[in-house]
Amino acid sequence: MKRKVPEWVNDVAENDSHESFEKLYTYFSSGLLAYVSTIVDDKEVALDLVQDLFLTLWTNRRTLSAVSNIGHYLYSSIKIMRYVM
Repeated sequence: MKRKVPEWVNDVAENDSHESFEKLYTYFSSGLLAYVSTIVDDKEVALDLVQDLFLTLWTNRRTLSAVSNIGHYLYSSIKIMRYVM
């Protein structure tokens, strides 16, 4: 499955693929939620951060082709977002 991730990223960036975006969300969201829950005490805030991250990802999807490692990008982004909340 991990091999498919770059394909999904490219499909989202180049073709506005909702299906590939949903696959990215399904693949990463639970891990991101678990991670951010360890650094934010409020489960609702953690969930909001993950949702906001994916909303931002979709809004800026055209720039995804420049991202070499989407997992690193997502985890770094969520780490930064907690400081801005």
